[in-house]
Amino acid sequence: MFTISWPSLPKLGLSLFSKKGAIDLRPVKIHESETAQDKPGRALKHLLKLNHVEHGLFVQRYLPSQLPELLCASFLQGASDEDLGRIYEDHINSQVKWEDSPAEVTHLDWRGYLGCREYDRAFVNFFEDELARLGYDWREVVAEYLFDDKEPMFNSIMGGLGAPLVHLAHAFEVSSREMAMEALGLAATCHSSTFKDLEDAAPLNKATYESKSLFEILENVRQDKELDNLFNKPDSQNLKSLITSRNPLLLKHWSAWKIESAMEQFRESQELAAALLVGTSDPENARSGSYNSLFAVLLTTSHAVRVVLPLIPAQFQIPLLRQWWLTTVAIYISQLRPEIDSDRILGYDLKGRDWKWTAEKAVKGKFSTDAQFVKVIRALKELSLTWGDSESFFLKAADADRTSGMQDINVPLYLHAEFLPNIRQITLYVSLPGRPEFNGIRPDIQLSESRKAVIVSLPKPFQDVVETIKLPARVSDASRRGLNATADPATTSASGSNSSHDYSFRMQVDPKDEALAPQDELIDDFVPWTAVEMSHLTRIRCRECATPFLLSPANHEDQNEHSQASTVGWVWKDLPSGNWAEMMDFWHCHKPDPHEGHEKDAKDVALQIEDQHAHTKGYGADSQVVAIPGTVLIDVATFLLAESDCIALKKGNEEEQKSTTQTIQPSNQRTLDCATCNAIIGMEDPIANGWRLLKANVSLNTAPASDSDTGTPEWKSQPTEMIIAAQLLELIERESARRFVVHCGQKTGLVLWVFNPDMRYSNSSSGRSIMAQQAMKVFYQDCADVDGLLHPEIGNPSPLSVEELELPSMIFEALSTALRGSNSMLPLSARRFGEWDIGLLSRFRRDKD
Repeated sequence: MFTISWPSLPKLGLSLFSKKGAIDLRPVKIHESETAQDKPGRALKHLLKLNHVEHGLFVQRYLPSQLPELLCASFLQGASDEDLGRIYEDHINSQVKWEDSPAEVTHLDWRGYLGCREYDRAFVNFFEDELARLGYDWREVVAEYLFDDKEPMFNSIMGGLGAPLVHLAHAFEVSSREMAMEALGLAATCHSSTFKDLEDAAPLNKATYESKSLFEILENVRQDKELDNLFNKPDSQNLKSLITSRNPLLLKHWSAWKIESAMEQFRESQELAAALLVGTSDPENARSGSYNSLFAVLLTTSHAVRVVLPLIPAQFQIPLLRQWWLTTVAIYISQLRPEIDSDRILGYDLKGRDWKWTAEKAVKGKFSTDAQFVKVIRALKELSLTWGDSESFFLKAADADRTSGMQDINVPLYLHAEFLPNIRQITLYVSLPGRPEFNGIRPDIQLSESRKAVIVSLPKPFQDVVETIKLPARVSDASRRGLNATADPATTSASGSNSSHDYSFRMQVDPKDEALAPQDELIDDFVPWTAVEMSHLTRIRCRECATPFLLSPANHEDQNEHSQASTVGWVWKDLPSGNWAEMMDFWHCHKPDPHEGHEKDAKDVALQIEDQHAHTKGYGADSQVVAIPGTVLIDVATFLLAESDCIALKKGNEEEQKSTTQTIQPSNQRTLDCATCNAIIGMEDPIANGWRLLKANVSLNTAPASDSDTGTPEWKSQPTEMIIAAQLLELIERESARRFVVHCGQKTGLVLWVFNPDMRYSNSSSGRSIMAQQAMKVFYQDCADVDGLLHPEIGNPSPLSVEELELPSMIFEALSTALRGSNSMLPLSARRFGEWDIGLLSRFRRDKD
């Protein structure tokens, strides 16, 4: 095998990060496959390139392909060119050909598609274009997009169970630009803001206890009585539930890790990863060679952490460990907290076996095509080289007779239910992967005793796969008879990685269920943060860095002597609906003229008095909303304040025109940026003589004075998609329109058709709650020429009757991300309607007292 030491780093890119960090490890050896002269090295290079050209990043809807990682792990353990060819041929039938993404990804909108796995091809194409721009130095591209940004993608490198991190580590080890581009594609499509949000909230959520030992913390987790009834059985869906709900017990134990001696504590973390895999297995399973694949993920990602730590900026080292630790605690809880017995490893008899023997088993044994098995053996060997192995701890853990044929418990089973109020039915979708091994598999569907949930399980050999969701409404008892899967599923065979076996069922809703009650909804019910929720001490701060923009009046008085709110507190007022202004304008344009005759003078006087009243009371045709010091005016999407009432905000550049193409209309509004983190917070409103702060970009503490004086204040923020949904609902109510052209001042945008403004659904996909949720069902299309659609040339009528909605660029990107993300979690057969894609926007709903 051809190996050389780590090469000198390029002038830019990763050379910027060569300073020593808290964990000063030697870099791993690099195997330059690109210039290798030996047969295995050349075979690896050609197979990685072939796979890169032919196959996508995912073999199923949500599971990344492990073939490139298996090839690398086998090569690094001495596999021959014949071994590599055999492994590739064995996996070729399970790989999925590349598919075109719904749209291209560009410099202008790439962040808007983060987390959208159907854009894997578009992201890889985008990063390869960047590779060309940066002189074909893949390390430059990795540095620019993973680290050199105010919102680095590296903050979510553990997304997708660490697949982007493992892929990146192998790209470094074999110096493969193809794998580097794929790693960036995985980082983009598996992107999640969970870890960053939790890290940002860490100062406000102090740990209830601290420990420097990870083994000790997991023992506390095992003994935690509050976790006893959280889950009934080990299941990968438990992990999803813990992460998406941000379970407070998970966060309590995650935040307990106190890092003081980072190097030693990192070593302990790697020992813990090995102990979790081998020291928690049931002895009966150990004899049959069956281990938990989620614990295997922790070990392989721990090895990937070791590979990249010396190569990344020092400030990312500890956050990377904390990302791995969060995943570890969540997986441990999801697998019902088994006891860790390290003595089971130390007491094992090797019978003279060594690392050469384990490597031989890994690349030539009967499990040599099992990616998890081969990667685990490689990881354990590298751990022994990094830390030494005087007691043969890692070697004993790597005994191939004990770590073979690990069960895959991650068979994806997806459930989706929608409530159709007009026909009083619920449609239930059950989706299985479209792989050959699922042909003929019929799910067993059971209705719960309460008739408010369904439990779906699979027959052997997938008998451990069980999924449950709550239904949006109680169904009738007669629905039990219709829940059978005897009919052939609706299978989309030409969709590659997204192919699936979809079953659908209709269930009649119980006539007595409250979901059938008519909804008489006021506008305040779907608009987050109205005046009724505010107190005179409500405060506003930056959602990103927690910099205050509007303090309590007493504190504000010290910083702004011109504020008028210091004596009585802030006054919060809701702005009226746009209908009010239109009605007043209509009245003043069409009010009757005075009649001729002796009453003319009296009529003139009366109308003059009425105009004066209209002007002073604010409903005259020429009246307008103006910001008032000491008062916060609230509309659907913004807070309007006087400039003198705001602190820690600075005027930015004019609303950026990111595209070089023709824009709809240049904006004369200047952005308002956070003085601390430079995040865009709002816009200057010269007409209202004030500043508008975007609800989506701030957080609020709405507690009354009695609550604010004691304890840690509770800060809340609203999901951006809920605020956009409220804007659309308000336009529907005001304009009686259902179709909208949405853009951010650029040539391109989206066309939305709000098909159902108020629907209830349940979904079991990653990132979604199994509980019933409220949303808008939206059909959407990309629009290549917004101006041409809104203002067609003379003689070319508009094809649609649409309303226009212009959003700030970051809000528009969030809308695009929400729609495309929700589309990817829908069953394949429910993702399109004709030429429209289907998405869901979560709605805000105020709880009734």
